[in-house]
Amino acid sequence: MPLDLREATSRRRAGMVDRLTTDGVLIDKLLRDALLRLPREALLPHAYVRVSGPGADPIDWRLLDGSHPDDQEEWLDLIHSEESILLQRASQRRGWNSSHPADGC
Repeated sequence: MPLDLREATSRRRAGMVDRLTTDGVLIDKLLRDALLRLPREALLPHAYVRVSGPGADPIDWRLLDGSHPDDQEEWLDLIHSEESILLQRASQRRGWNSSHPADGC
């Protein structure tokens, strides 16, 4: 069954805003309302996630592509989490290609 992206992102946005409010980080009502309406998925269409363990050298990364069905759940969880999000690697050229690479590198 395909993911209903609109419902999934709306639910995750609400959860993110609730966490920020509960933690006392988000106290401004206007900012809260803006975050509820702002589609993070439009701003963060892809992200890298680390796949190698701590201390690995070099670090292995995998690209999560928000338009690829196999990546959507993990990508949505990441972009609505408290984690830092890597959008571009130093070795990556400008003009990112949205095709879904097998290894993310």
